[in-house]
Formats: sequence, structure tokens, C-alpha cells
Amino acid sequence: MTITDSQLKGNWAEQFIAYELAAKGCLVRHVTQGHDTGVDLYCETTWKGFPFLHFWCQIKARQMIKQAKMITFRPEPMHVSYWQKQPVPVFIFIVPSFLRDKQMTKPYYIFNPLDIKNGLMHSFLRVMHSNDLHRFLYDLLVIKTQQWDAKDGRLNPIKHPHLSDSFIGFEPGMTLPFNKEVLRAIRWGLWRLIDDNLFLGSGREKLHMFNDLNPLSAERKQRIKKVKPYVDALNSLCNKNDSLHWESYYVIGQYCELEEVIDEALIYYEKALSIIDIIKKKYPANSNAISSHEVDVNRALRRVKARFQRKA
Repeated sequence: MTITDSQLKGNWAEQFIAYELAAKGCLVRHVTQGHDTGVDLYCETTWKGFPFLHFWCQIKARQMIKQAKMITFRPEPMHVSYWQKQPVPVFIFIVPSFLRDKQMTKPYYIFNPLDIKNGLMHSFLRVMHSNDLHRFLYDLLVIKTQQWDAKDGRLNPIKHPHLSDSFIGFEPGMTLPFNKEVLRAIRWGLWRLIDDNLFLGSGREKLHMFNDLNPLSAERKQRIKKVKPYVDALNSLCNKNDSLHWESYYVIGQYCELEEVIDEALIYYEKALSIIDIIKKKYPANSNAISSHEVDVNRALRRVKARFQRKA
């Protein structure tokens, strides 16, 4: 077995960046060698002895003729897809291979896979001095972490070691690239808030509320009243964003039924069923998984139709 100079440079670059980060107070763990998953280092920053933020690194050594303020990198699409799906920020560190030959330590460059455009990434930081790496770990990383959360629809305040836990801050414009993901998370959040607050997270409670012949108790009426703002917000999102979220229409239909607005309940249940039908045709593999939900919505629709006929 022979080891190429390229492999040696790659190994050197990984050890070098691990040393650089550890010297700045990071806990660094090497990914098991021989299992190239697109990540080389698991890192955790610390602040005054306490763990702070997590991030992962992919390290690459590259031939460069001269230093530059910014460099570009064209990664494999499969690697970008892998990086962007990770639960914590992933950064690509590119180290000029001539540093090893000249026994130099700087500069090296850091990339964010969320910044890719037309298959190309531009470095967002050139590390020339120790202060540059400190800035990355304790200033830029907190902003990049918030951006990384936003790509999955999570809106979390900036976590900054210099600020108290009561500080709530958001980087302006951070949601703009991720409007779709944020709105989807809001829609899911509203759906769960409505369902959980109406039925206390209990299928038995749901059954009682719809099948009990006695008038609703004061406590149950209060729960219905409590979720109205959530229903209004979810209804607005449903009307503005035509989507395959059948569960949103279903839970609004349940709210309308409990409020005894029977004609509207019919509309929402029928909309939920029409979306389920679209999903079954568009994603045949999911037909079995969604069938039980289809049964529930059909049952609700029959129940409401019966009430509507009695009312008429």
C-alpha cells in the first residue's frame, strides 16, 4: 500500500486546523478515519470553561500559487447536500498546501455551504491572524448558527457569550433566504398548538368532545376560546400558501365543528380530503401511511354531514 503526497497534505491540513481550533479553546474530536462522510472534525466552542456552540468541519488542502483575500471552491453537489442536512453548522476550511512546504501557518480560508451560488462557494473569512479565528469562533459563529437554524425553520435568538441569557437578538434579513422553511415551521407549530390545546394531546379527550351528547363543559369551552388566535393565524397561512398540509385544514375543521359552525367545518374537512387524495396520487408510496388519516377525516365528514342534515 502506498500513500500519496495528496493524502499526506490532507492529513497535515486536518491536524493543523484541529490544533488551531484547540488552541482557541475548542473541544475537537476527529471523525473516525476510513469513513469519509464529508466531515473531518466535530468541534465545540467553550466560554469560561463552559461548552458553548457546536460545529463540524471539512478540511481540504489545496494548491495555491498566491495568497488572496477571497477564494472560491466548487464542491461536489452530493457533499453540499450532505452538509446542508446536518443539525449543526458545517464549515469547510481550505488550507493552501504551500504552507506545509514553507512551514507557514497562515492564511487559510473558511466557507459556509449555505452561501453556495451556481455551484460555487466564496470564502467568507480569510484567517491571517489569531484574532481572525477568535472572531470566527465568538462572533461570526453565533450568527452562522442562527442562520443554520433558520434553514430548517427554527427561529432562535442569537446565542452570544458576551450577552446575558435574557438578551433576544436576531440578525436582520436572516429569514429572507428561508421564507418557505420558516412559514412551514410556523404552520406546523400552529397546527400542534391548536390540536394539543383543544384535546390536551389525548385521543380519548378528542373522542369525548365530539361524541359526548352533553353540552361542552366550561373548561372545554375555554380551551376552544383559547385557540381562536392560533386558528385565525393558521387559516390565513392556509389561504395564502396553497400547500399539501391537509392536517391544517383538518384541525381548523375540528375547531369549526366544536364552535358549531357546521357549514365551514364541512368545507375544511372536504379540503383536507381533497389534499389527501392529491398526496396519494402524487406519492403512491405514502398511500398506506396516510390511509389512517383519511379514515379519520372521512369519519369527521360523515359526522358533520349528519349534524348538518339534522340542523336543516
